[in-house]
Amino acid sequence: MTRSNRNGFTLIELLVVISIMSVLAALSAGAYFRIRAAQMVTSTEATLSQLSSGFDRIWSASRDQAEKEFTSKRLPGNSNYDALVNYCYSQSEGDRSKATERAKALWMYLRMKNEFPQTFLEAHNTITLSPAISLPPKSTFRTKVPAWPTNGNADTANAQAAVLLYLILTEMGTRGETFGTDTLSARSASITLTNGAQSQTFTVFTDAWGTPLTYIRFFTNAEVNARPYARHASMSSNDSNDPFDVNFRLPDNSTGAFKLNGNPDTNAANRGVAARAAVGIPPALLAAKYNWMPVIASPGADHVWGSLNVLGKPFIGTDSNPGLMFDDLATDNLYSYRLRQFGARGD
Repeated sequence: MTRSNRNGFTLIELLVVISIMSVLAALSAGAYFRIRAAQMVTSTEATLSQLSSGFDRIWSASRDQAEKEFTSKRLPGNSNYDALVNYCYSQSEGDRSKATERAKALWMYLRMKNEFPQTFLEAHNTITLSPAISLPPKSTFRTKVPAWPTNGNADTANAQAAVLLYLILTEMGTRGETFGTDTLSARSASITLTNGAQSQTFTVFTDAWGTPLTYIRFFTNAEVNARPYARHASMSSNDSNDPFDVNFRLPDNSTGAFKLNGNPDTNAANRGVAARAAVGIPPALLAAKYNWMPVIASPGADHVWGSLNVLGKPFIGTDSNPGLMFDDLATDNLYSYRLRQFGARGD
């Protein structure tokens, strides 16, 4: 009888061991990357939540100030209260109270556009409806950013909005509302924007993947027009989810002119179109009576925004009428409004 002396493993045994170790390594790596991805989402959501808290305070203070201006009949800039109401009045309608409601809704839109520009040209342009109704640009923005166009480029528009978001939170302030950035120093970065041969460096807030966080002044989608965000889950002809135009006085469905007893008034039609253009919202959006809200957003891990909005239009429009909303074609986008619900996630 002979004894076999083994000093090592057979080839088959080694292959089995290597296979097991490979499976364990793959499982461990997969778990690590899943945990890491979840951590980056959580980190970005925390940043969005903190930024939106400060932004909402500034937005609310600006909105309250605009309402106070209209109620007191003392409008800033080169704007006159009586001229604004007369601008919104129609002889065929013959109802000055409706003209006053229309004027207030229009004033709220104009003031928030003035306080919260989304593009560099918006930050530089005077909002003008007539010689007696105009709002000059705020020096906070005009002295900080150049008057560069977006040239219809969505990436440029997003970057410009990101720069303006940083300025809104760090330098604007209304009624003493400002936002400290000392706790978010790790979430800010410098970006360089160009316009032809010109270039300039700006500071922006970023998500955990290093993408600038942008903002949308009037964000809307199907979710925002449902409970708990909207007043009406389904609307009759007399209902409106528009936060500024609750009685639906501004638009006409077909022309974007002022809505007067269901029909655009001939004498007021041009004024309505001019007002819509000054506000920067397409007629279809106003006529749809959508709910909307200001939103800070991240494109998520893939750095890609949805390419079309819910109306099937490109996100970015013109420099005087920037894109108004994103959609969810990019399903990993993160939105600040979703974090306002207790325990909610932003994705």
